[in-house]
Amino acid sequence: MRIPFLQKVAVRKVTSDATGAARERATGILEGILQELPELLLATVVDLSSGRLLAAYTKQAQSDPYKITAYTVATARHLARLPNQPGLTTQELQDLVLVLDEQLAIFRLTADQQLGCLLLVYTHDTNLALAREILRQHAS
Repeated sequence: MRIPFLQKVAVRKVTSDATGAARERATGILEGILQELPELLLATVVDLSSGRLLAAYTKQAQSDPYKITAYTVATARHLARLPNQPGLTTQELQDLVLVLDEQLAIFRLTADQQLGCLLLVYTHDTNLALAREILRQHAS
């Protein structure tokens, strides 16, 4: 049994706690993103129904994909309830973009809305439109 807080974070390597088809799909998404954005800081794939991290990649040891993903999933679940509000019934959550001074964080749902993909990049390394398009291609 792997206990996340007792493990060191694997750096510059795609890791996965999932098994079977879920593992293949999650690692496939991350490897595709890595081929097109080798300078990314962190990328994760999470199961939205359980909140379980399926696969992760990080470039920095101090970046904890488990914590970052937990906060992002909680935000996505909250925002997924927005279409229930009057006037927003025809709207659907596609992605979340958080722009910081030096980083861009993009969270996108897969086409089946079962998985969420999180991507963190430096603003001086990657264009926002490029990062969103790459994430859209690989998360669909």
